[in-house]
Amino acid sequence: MKNLLKTYFSKRFLPRWFILIFDLAVVSVTFIIAFLLRLNLDFIQFNFNHEINHLLIIIPLFTSIYYLIKPYAGIIRHSTLKDASSLFLAQTIGFLILVGLNIIGRKLNIHVLDIPLSVLCIHFVLSTFFLIGSRIIIKSIYLQLINGNKGKLNIMIFGAGELGQITRDTIVQANKLNINLIGFIDDNKSMMYKRNAGTPIYSSGEAFNSIIPKYNVTEIIIAISKDKIDINRKRLIIEKCLKHKLIVKEIPPVANWINGELNVGQIKKIRIEDLLGRDSIKLDTTKIQNGLKNATILVTGAAGSIGSEIVRQLMAFQTKHIILLDQAESPLYKIQQELNTNYRKLNFDIVIASITDTYRMQQVFEKYKPDIVFNAAAYKHVPLMESNPYEAIRVNLGGTKILADLAIKYNVNNFIMISTDKAINPTNIMGASKR
Repeated sequence: MKNLLKTYFSKRFLPRWFILIFDLAVVSVTFIIAFLLRLNLDFIQFNFNHEINHLLIIIPLFTSIYYLIKPYAGIIRHSTLKDASSLFLAQTIGFLILVGLNIIGRKLNIHVLDIPLSVLCIHFVLSTFFLIGSRIIIKSIYLQLINGNKGKLNIMIFGAGELGQITRDTIVQANKLNINLIGFIDDNKSMMYKRNAGTPIYSSGEAFNSIIPKYNVTEIIIAISKDKIDINRKRLIIEKCLKHKLIVKEIPPVANWINGELNVGQIKKIRIEDLLGRDSIKLDTTKIQNGLKNATILVTGAAGSIGSEIVRQLMAFQTKHIILLDQAESPLYKIQQELNTNYRKLNFDIVIASITDTYRMQQVFEKYKPDIVFNAAAYKHVPLMESNPYEAIRVNLGGTKILADLAIKYNVNNFIMISTDKAINPTNIMGASKR
């Protein structure tokens, strides 16, 4: 039965005319109830025919008001505060008009317009309450049918201010996300241990130490404007989230909202660039292309982690020829197979050799005459090089000198030295050999 209702409600919307009739029925029934309450539920004193005459005024009046304001036009299952506001406005206008008609009726002795003010007040409260309440109930039932209790994603919002509230409302509206908001996180002492729209607010200490593990929270959404949080504080929050293996997302700046409203699709995962505290540097690929176009390029250490990535990046440009040189046979074979699979049309050669072999390097330069050299061949593991200083100096220093001398001899246009140590005065063997 539940699955049948779920399928039905997920595909169908109530027509506007049905909602309008329902609203008018609520207005009519609450008017009768208001009169009965005024009479202390004394049905003997209740004049049904007399109240029918009143309803013949009330129903056309509210039909006209609803037609102008259109509170029935929204989709009930997606009702928002804006929908509730339009209903409240319609009921207020109707109440004020009826009060005006009441005054006119008394002045001109028109009995059908003379509705007791107490009845009008009770009717206003009851009708508004039931109209808005019915939408809340229908929406809650729909959410329960669609989402259920299984597979819910437990999340928390970092920031309980205005942006946090907007984020909460946006998430609630996006009911198909099947998420469960556990609470807000905020270190503002004036907000701690209070509730925001019924949702509890926790300090960051309590949240990370107790609430997140207790409720198995998997995601944090940062909802704080950039002018209220500095980049260092943001980094600390993200680091703490990552330590707890949480997915970290944030809302975009208000200026980027769609038509001034936050859309759930705009809530994205944090990017590394967002933590820079400045605009990320955009590479001028046109200049790079001009520098690499029709060039013969030698990449030493091409089988290593850095060298192989340089090769992959070079494949995107219109180079003439790429030479992959390394002494490691198996990793070099692996990168060769990758290139054969993904870049069949590109011209590249594989060379197994050591950069410390002067004669072999001279053969390579003589044969290929490279225009550009990327030297990524080196020993880079700090602890190992502490135990093997001779090899570190022989390869990192001696091998680089051999390549540099040959680059000068064969008129290489650019020699790019790939460094893995940026210390000014490195104290370890590896760093000193790469400086």
